[in-house]
Amino acid sequence: MLPDPLVLALPVWTPGSYLVREYSRCVEGLRAEDHLVKKLRKNAWAVSHGGASEITVTYDLYCNDLSVRTNHLDESHLFLSGAATFTYAEHAPEQGAEVTLDLPESWALACPLPRAGTNPRVFAARDYDQLVDSPIHAGHRETRTFEVLGKPHTFAIWGEAPHANWDDVVRDTTRIIEAEAAMLGGLPYDDYTFFWLMTPRMRGGLEHESSTALTIPPPSFDDRRGYLDVLSLVAHEFLHLWNIKRIRPAALTPYRYEHENYTSLLWWFEGATSYFDWRVLRLASLCTVDEYLEHLGDELVRLEDTPGRHRQSAAEASFDAWIKLYRNDENTVNSTVSYYLKGELICALLDVELRARTAGERGLDHVLTELWRSYGKEGRPVPEDAMP
Repeated sequence: MLPDPLVLALPVWTPGSYLVREYSRCVEGLRAEDHLVKKLRKNAWAVSHGGASEITVTYDLYCNDLSVRTNHLDESHLFLSGAATFTYAEHAPEQGAEVTLDLPESWALACPLPRAGTNPRVFAARDYDQLVDSPIHAGHRETRTFEVLGKPHTFAIWGEAPHANWDDVVRDTTRIIEAEAAMLGGLPYDDYTFFWLMTPRMRGGLEHESSTALTIPPPSFDDRRGYLDVLSLVAHEFLHLWNIKRIRPAALTPYRYEHENYTSLLWWFEGATSYFDWRVLRLASLCTVDEYLEHLGDELVRLEDTPGRHRQSAAEASFDAWIKLYRNDENTVNSTVSYYLKGELICALLDVELRARTAGERGLDHVLTELWRSYGKEGRPVPEDAMP
């Protein structure tokens, strides 16, 4: 039975991107047929329905922000981020959902949610977390499908990158997947989708349970340095399959979509992932030793050029992600440090120390695999004090 009033809310942030983004600012005209709607908070609405067993709620979304964490619609495609799109019932945030997409017949569609039946444009989410964790991409785009370790993978590509050789990208992505699967003992999904969004405006990625969304500036494919950067982003987001999606900090379990979720462990969950992304390229023989060392040298220089490294620890940077990392100003370089960068170099030093103390028998990859064995595989969150 539905509570009366029924309170619907939209997240203020999305997992993997630690900033309150106020998604509700893009909601227009939320209404319920034959029922009174009252706005309670910036992102919540109360629907008074008088005991109705079924309610139809509609609203418009402004979709003109092309990124991995927001919505974008134009004449060529649609990209939807779950947190920016779907409301949830506050009394039952764990409730599942069915998604029906009414799209032009000519538009190809990619979504990691399982099909709800025989209709290829109807999907089912087991709960709201899975709904948020499943981007939807449709439109006129290029597609690549390939198999790795017996499991299907898809490239859903939107936008132009004149020098991108997608056959080469498939080949090299396959090697990344194989290298990470070898490290962690197989692939923890049935199928996987890479959403590629070509845009000159940004470079970035957002991890999901069985997919990742990537924004790539087209010139990245013009030379080897740029191409290695693309592959490192692939390796980074793919490793998040384990390191934060399944090996998950207790402070992010469960997700609280209404407000900030504070953790001091992003130095590991993002920093270690940043350390491993280039290590994986080397393990997969996608970069040379000299290229790998040059990358580490560049990262050391970046840290040395950040005075804020003396003001803020990696754990403090993690805790303050919500007010620091994504809100740069003229004092940022002096007052804070990226937990990605500082965490990466901490992890590099930890790896060297572990290998030195064990005559090369143990390294940081063993820490990662032990976290997977003890926490990720068991569905146990990692306590805040587990990695002091």
